[in-house]
Amino acid sequence: MIIEINEINHKDKIPDDLEKFIENNDNSFIQHSICWSKSTTCLSKEKLIVFELKEKNKILGLIIFNLLFDDNIKVMTSISGPASIGGPIISSENNNQNTILNLLLNSVIKFCKKECVEVCTIVTNPLDSNIMEIMTNFKPELTFRNFTQITNLKNFEIKNNIAVINNLENKLSFHENYVNESSFNEFYEFYKIIYLKKNYKIFEKEYLKKICFDMRNNCRFFFVKKNYEIKGTLLSFFNKNIAEYFLSACTNEIRCTNEFLIKKITNVFKEKNIKYLNFQSSTNFNDGVFNFKKKFNTELKYYFFLSKIFIKKDELIKKNVFYSNVSNRFIIPYAFNYYHNYNVSYIK
Repeated sequence: MIIEINEINHKDKIPDDLEKFIENNDNSFIQHSICWSKSTTCLSKEKLIVFELKEKNKILGLIIFNLLFDDNIKVMTSISGPASIGGPIISSENNNQNTILNLLLNSVIKFCKKECVEVCTIVTNPLDSNIMEIMTNFKPELTFRNFTQITNLKNFEIKNNIAVINNLENKLSFHENYVNESSFNEFYEFYKIIYLKKNYKIFEKEYLKKICFDMRNNCRFFFVKKNYEIKGTLLSFFNKNIAEYFLSACTNEIRCTNEFLIKKITNVFKEKNIKYLNFQSSTNFNDGVFNFKKKFNTELKYYFFLSKIFIKKDELIKKNVFYSNVSNRFIIPYAFNYYHNYNVSYIK
């Protein structure tokens, strides 16, 4: 078995064998794809570093990192922008998964030391059970636990307000739109109005547009309308296994509009033979968003940001761009200012 370390620039063509290996893994999220990493990390001082373990030219496992650097600090992270699920991908066909994982992690640590990387962060996969193996071998100094809510579409059902939701079939129309200028603008303007009314942070338009168009083959806009007027919408990214409940917005003018939208999109994903719908996380346990998503047979899944520090902690704190005194958390540097400091950037 050999380890290959490859640097992929934003203009490089993505090797077909890498994307196929990622897509064919049953637990891979769309955020694992190299296309996602390239799309969400568009700053000039960034590189994608891919660690591959191969045997007879067959990929056994890999980890994709973003290498971020400026004059002040050098960071390597598998947090690929917003919606931060990522981490190692190991072939399910191989019985030596722990051995593969350990070889990859050792290679990452050696690379960081050689290239003078000051902090390296690995994100674990909420569908994998290898967290203790990673903790044991990576030995992180900092950890931050996050959570998401995932439903198995095979078991999906809506139990509440069924009559109300079914009655909306005669009142609302449902639309699945591919990515184009018109559908993006229609989605963004509605989403922007709803979120700003609630004082929520929003994505910069051109940044979100870039992601949607780069990922157009794995991206859809869903709309619920009454007489051509939008009442609810959802932006979703997906691969053949898992769909993302990425951004949703609803007027709440008509009771159960959001539930109606979710019912419709789950039917679409089932037709595509997608196994899971990842509702993603809310800000806190048991807040309104959390409890709303809980109604759809979601299972609470934890995942972790694990950071290994290669310099003294005091030296790291002195690099002010990397430390928040307010939250007492370390944050990835300038790159995440560009991403509007979404909570995916925080590492306790």
